[in-house]
Amino acid sequence: MTPSKSRFFRQHRSLSVAVQRRLELNDSAGIRLTKSVRSIAIEEGGYENMGCLASDCRRHVQNARNLRLGEGDARAMLKLFENMKKENEDFFYAYDFDDDGRLTNVLWVDARSRAAYKEFGDVITFDTTYLLNKYNMPVAPFVGINHHGQSILFGCALVSKEDTETFVWLFSRWLECMKSPPATVITDQCQSMRNAIEKFFPDARHRWCIWHILKKVPQKLGSHDMFDELCNTLKKCVYEPLSIEEFEESWKNMIIEFNLENNEWLEELYQLAPKWIPVFVNDTFWAGMLSTQRSEGMNAYFDGYLNPTSTLKQFLEQYQVALKDKIEKEMLADCRSCVAPIQCALSMEFEEQFQCIYTNEKFEAVQEQLVATVHCFEKVEDIDGERTTYLVQDRGRVLYDRLKKREFKVIYDQNSGDVSCNCRMFEFKGILCRHIFHVLMRNEVEVIDAKYITQRWRKDICRVYSKIKVGYVGEVSSGEMDRFAYLDKRLKRLANSASEHDGKFQHLVNCIHETEKLFDEWEDEVPSSQEATFVSGDQCLDSSRALAVLQDPVVAQTRGRPKSKRIPSSWEGRKKKSKRARTTFQTPTMKTSEVR
Repeated sequence: MTPSKSRFFRQHRSLSVAVQRRLELNDSAGIRLTKSVRSIAIEEGGYENMGCLASDCRRHVQNARNLRLGEGDARAMLKLFENMKKENEDFFYAYDFDDDGRLTNVLWVDARSRAAYKEFGDVITFDTTYLLNKYNMPVAPFVGINHHGQSILFGCALVSKEDTETFVWLFSRWLECMKSPPATVITDQCQSMRNAIEKFFPDARHRWCIWHILKKVPQKLGSHDMFDELCNTLKKCVYEPLSIEEFEESWKNMIIEFNLENNEWLEELYQLAPKWIPVFVNDTFWAGMLSTQRSEGMNAYFDGYLNPTSTLKQFLEQYQVALKDKIEKEMLADCRSCVAPIQCALSMEFEEQFQCIYTNEKFEAVQEQLVATVHCFEKVEDIDGERTTYLVQDRGRVLYDRLKKREFKVIYDQNSGDVSCNCRMFEFKGILCRHIFHVLMRNEVEVIDAKYITQRWRKDICRVYSKIKVGYVGEVSSGEMDRFAYLDKRLKRLANSASEHDGKFQHLVNCIHETEKLFDEWEDEVPSSQEATFVSGDQCLDSSRALAVLQDPVVAQTRGRPKSKRIPSSWEGRKKKSKRARTTFQTPTMKTSEVR
């Protein structure tokens, strides 16, 4: 046995406070243990200089998690909620439990999200297709869109069931928290959700996620002999009609052409067309959304950090990391919109008007429509006093970049400045379409009326929610850790400053040498304290009887869905076994339909 191998013996191994803190911070941030250990090894100049093994690091992280969790998973989560409530009284949480005292449902909304809901809560998506935790409780994020067109988290829930009773509880608590219902809601076709929405959001416009519906096409129609042709025709029926009459005619022709008169699934979709076909709902502002995929996009923040054994507390910590990440991206977009605006392409006065007031992302959307006016040609259909009706021929690209000539009707009143187009892009997305821009240019309009400036997309508005901070959760605190953190920040600042100047460097080195000598003299006099006092929130536990008896939830049964991963469609589970190769039905990315 050589001396170099002595580091593998327990008596020669220990974790310094610096390593402990690094491991715990990285764990709270969702960084995998292997990456943390590798980072420490590089910083120390090799594994042989770490003073510990990867197994020691793993053991410490697990112990830290256990200390954070305390007596029970559910109680640990609710203790944390109590502490967050003490830090900011606007933090909201609600939970429900069964007759045995087991946690069944929980909803939480941080103070910043509550304030953001007042700005952007008119359009939300809600989805329950993610269940990555040890109890198989579906995760239900409430998601909206901010002024950059980015997804924004309004709140999150964990539910044990997906029935009407559960959603009634959830939406009632949501109203209790937010005080006002959303104007529009996008969900999947779940009847239980629909029942609860009709009860608690009776005036909200409710539509179904178009992606959830169309992804079932291969499963429902895959056996048709003309499947590819049918798919193309169905896409046209869904996305191209500009009026309800046009949709009904194209749908009827499709049914006859492909002999689908007896297809019950298509008949049901036709009867419920007002719930999902764009032409029925595009008269309402949806911020450009057609589906709940923004909600499902939130799930990507949890993949890789959580697994089938993840606890409720660990999920909450990762949710906070996702929330902070979203906030950071929004702040970066705010900065870029202010200091690095996108340059004008056409040097028109109202292009400069939008450049000054819209965020970069939304000005880019406006600019895209302005540039596309080169594909438009107008002719006058009717003149009634100051009101003129134009037929605008658009030779731009539509589905899958196919070139197609389409005719749109634009009505412009020179006296009032009112203008509208039957593509209804402004009503749906809050962005004026190329057809309206073309008509305005032909009428030599230089400044866009304020009623066509969407407040939601402005960058020159001070929004209250942006001033509210969201703290990290899950850190284990002790006297030793606190002292280390205090010194670590200040010594790093000194090191940065001293490294830039020889005089400062030499002075700091001398101070370090003097301090080391002093510490050596104290070493035998001052005993080291190894006992950590963890902030666990026990005072919150004592203050609530319900919390004292609350038990962890049972493993949820979620309509036969698979455990430990995002919920796939039944077609996705079967397609690998299919002998006949089919191309999965893809919903087209349309320039005039959805902001992605």
